[in-house]
Amino acid sequence: MHSSKPELLAFLAEVGSGILLGQVWIQPVDRGFRMCHGADRTKPFEELDPLSTSDLRPLALFTPAGGFRPLRGSPDLRGGWRYEARDSEALWVALELVYPGALVDWYAIQCAPSPVTHYRPYVERQTGMYRITAMLTPAQVATTAKACCAVSFCLKRRLWKDEGLNEDPAEAKSIIPCLEPCAVLMEFARKVYRMDQDASHALQISGEPLATVRAALEAALENRRSEVRDADFSHPLNPRRLQCVLDRLPAALEKTS
Repeated sequence: MHSSKPELLAFLAEVGSGILLGQVWIQPVDRGFRMCHGADRTKPFEELDPLSTSDLRPLALFTPAGGFRPLRGSPDLRGGWRYEARDSEALWVALELVYPGALVDWYAIQCAPSPVTHYRPYVERQTGMYRITAMLTPAQVATTAKACCAVSFCLKRRLWKDEGLNEDPAEAKSIIPCLEPCAVLMEFARKVYRMDQDASHALQISGEPLATVRAALEAALENRRSEVRDADFSHPLNPRRLQCVLDRLPAALEKTS
């Protein structure tokens, strides 16, 4: 079946003998396509658990541990499965279920004009509870994006920028682009602003105590507690909050040295 979708046609031209979209490996076979987790692409396809089209949405919604995935681009897609798309249209449906809008966004950046909405224009049109995100300084925006959009949390390549904040390097992320700040980023930006407003004094720490704090934060990030939801920024052990504090430690060291 031939597709009339320009996004799909352009993507198919890039597939070649196989392509990785996020964490999904796509390989053409006969008239159709095989899909599996990227980490499983060297395994015998027949040994993986077969999924139907109706299984793909739950696959995208939940982590291997059963937690909700607020971002489809998060690097925690469950492995061990296989899916067979009979033709390009079936492939489109499957990819829309796993990575909604990914091919449309990927195609958009191949065209002009640029579809990217940078941080300042995006937040300046916000109302209600997100108005305070426009009050973040460039340094706060950079800290927020570095923690919230790290490859350990999201595989989408951030193309939006701010003063002092460049886009993600092409080799650092997947081919799925991020064209504007997402809802998770906006909520985290609100939390960062509130946390900075609540800071009543600078923590004086250096030397061995600083090394201990750094090691504790790194251990907490590596051994994330399953009950802490990714988008629950009120929890002190939220991984993005931990990453944000960890990213600020070198600056704290310079101030206290």
